Amino acid sequence: MGRPRRSNPRLCEMPGCTDKHYAKGQCKLHYFRSWRSKEHKSNAREEEEASKKNALS
Repeated sequence: MGRPRRSNPRLCEMPGCTDKHYAKGQCKLHYFRSWRSKEHKSNAREEEEASKKNALS
């Protein structure tokens, strides 16, 4: 049987977007877009820190 469906589904909170909610208030497109940008930032920081350590050695 499962859970009953909502009659009024949540929508993406991004301005102008009318897609269904996926996670953290955003649709799949906007959620993964923000997730990817955060991932790239963390990788860039790690590379920067590693290059600083190598420069000091």
